[in-house]
Amino acid sequence: MSGDDRARPATLLEPIPAAGRTSSLLREIRTLSRDPAARRREGLAIAEGIHLALEALRDPSRIRSALVSPRILRTDEGRSIVADLIRGPFPARRVEDRLLADLGDTESHQGIILVVRRPLWSLKDLLPDPGPPLVLVACGVQDPGNLGALARVAEASWASGLVCAGGGADPFSPRSLRASAGSLLRLPAIESADPLAAAADLRSAGLRLVGASLRARTGYREEAMMGPLAIFIGSEAAGLPSSLEPALDALVRIPMRDGVDSLNVAAAAAVLLFEAAARRGAR
Repeated sequence: MSGDDRARPATLLEPIPAAGRTSSLLREIRTLSRDPAARRREGLAIAEGIHLALEALRDPSRIRSALVSPRILRTDEGRSIVADLIRGPFPARRVEDRLLADLGDTESHQGIILVVRRPLWSLKDLLPDPGPPLVLVACGVQDPGNLGALARVAEASWASGLVCAGGGADPFSPRSLRASAGSLLRLPAIESADPLAAAADLRSAGLRLVGASLRARTGYREEAMMGPLAIFIGSEAAGLPSSLEPALDALVRIPMRDGVDSLNVAAAAAVLLFEAAARRGAR
């Protein structure tokens, strides 16, 4: 492929001129990047980078708009993405690298930002048929990177879904989506304002409720984690809410070497989820 051929896809995108810094698309991206309420109200999210672009392009109908800069043309993969964007049923625009850097949430962008529609899931989507559900419930996790990592761990360990309960980070913030490596565009994930309400809903659906707690006396290997199961993980600083613990069927701890106080929430979730998956015969 010649240099001219490699550059051609970007030149086919309608450029945003200097005055375009105040365009409606750029204003929308700025707002959605910074305002969780706007993301929820509009049902939209910002997906940055080549990996998320490839995931979003698996279903182009969920892409609302795209912004690219010349940096994406540095690789064959990036050029292929641009060609797909041109053919897509949504507006795609070109801006300079510097402007995309100002809009993005990363220190070093990859030349692409997408506005995507948030997946709409319900509790029913977390309950697969056939097969017993395995649901991770993140209670008040504040760091969006941790929340994205939890989604990635949940998908990797054959979990059927994720519940983000009790406030905390927006699972569809740019950082959460990036940390999930696309899992939040695939794995059923719902939000619940109240962990107790989430526990009641999951119990009504027939799940056993197990929470991870440093105060627990039972090690996780001693707990039956078969059948329909929800595993509750607490926030980074406070752990599980004390008001939630009586509503759970069991509390378990992860034995650790002396001198180690705790694990990162994603690491703790990985230990418990992969244990549950192994007992179900996952390989």
